[in-house]
Amino acid sequence: PRPDRLEALVTLLGGDVQLARGDAPGRKLSLDSRLGAADRITTGTSGRVAAQWSEGSGFLLHGDAELTLARLEPRTQRLELGRGEISVRVGPHEPGESLHVITPDHIVSVHGTWFTVASSQHTTTVEVLEGTVEVTERDGSASTLLTAPARATFGRGRTASAPLSGHEAARLRAASEMNFLPWTGLDAARAATGALLIASQPAAELAVDGVVLGDTPLDVRRPLGRHYVELK
Repeated sequence: PRPDRLEALVTLLGGDVQLARGDAPGRKLSLDSRLGAADRITTGTSGRVAAQWSEGSGFLLHGDAELTLARLEPRTQRLELGRGEISVRVGPHEPGESLHVITPDHIVSVHGTWFTVASSQHTTTVEVLEGTVEVTERDGSASTLLTAPARATFGRGRTASAPLSGHEAARLRAASEMNFLPWTGLDAARAATGALLIASQPAAELAVDGVVLGDTPLDVRRPLGRHYVELK
């Protein structure tokens, strides 16, 4: 990649996930795909995909969602969520670095480390698991700071917020596991990892090395070596 651009490595992939670039028709996303600026990702009802672009930073796109990686640069990341739900984590970052999740009606700006955003019919729901995020109307008319643990729903001219219970926060963390890898760069992460492809009949809940990753079939990228795989 150019010095002013980042690429993201797919770390987890399940179900129907399509990748579109430019005017070309969408194609099935694979675990070996590199994601960059302007890529468009669409997930089917049971699809989901996680990707990582730096140490502790990346996203998990849930089922029935559309996402455009509008900007993916060392100091600026801009994720445009057309519909559906995305979970985002942000690792160590430099002063002045910014990450925004854009929905049709709101801009969610990172002031912390772990949150989810869902967009549906001019309503944006934000759940903050760690740190603080700022939610701003697209027209700049209002802005709200949310500090973990909290959930807020933003509609046209209305806002409702409440704290998350410990049980809810734990459930949301488990549901948004992104399978992040040790990171010194994308090429180094690819060289030090391999693909673990798990399918079962019937479908089962998959955990690798004690971390629940979701239902099979599921493709995950893990460091080379021995791993403890559970199907429940």
